[in-house]
Amino acid sequence: MAQPADIEPATWGWLLASALATGASWICYFRALKIGDASKVAAVDKLSLLLVAMFAVVFLHEWLNLREWMGIVLMTGGVLLLAIKRCPVRIPRGLRFCRSAPGRDEALP
Repeated sequence: MAQPADIEPATWGWLLASALATGASWICYFRALKIGDASKVAAVDKLSLLLVAMFAVVFLHEWLNLREWMGIVLMTGGVLLLAIKRCPVRIPRGLRFCRSAPGRDEALP
């Protein structure tokens, strides 16, 4: 195992850059949690998996198998489903399976 004194200056630079980027990422994440819905913020945060996979393919020339591509597609689809704003849909009373919240029916057109 290398001693800290044996680490090259360029490596220290990359370590520092990585630490600063990680810190900035967490600050942005917690700011997003403060101003947005936690379920949507966390879902969008998971898009980092897609970015890592794409960077691995483009820059590191890694190959992903069908199962891995399908996982990426499913994760991306899940994030999009959570991030898209839902429009309220009026469901006829006979088709409802649970009671709606008080006052909810009056708010729907």
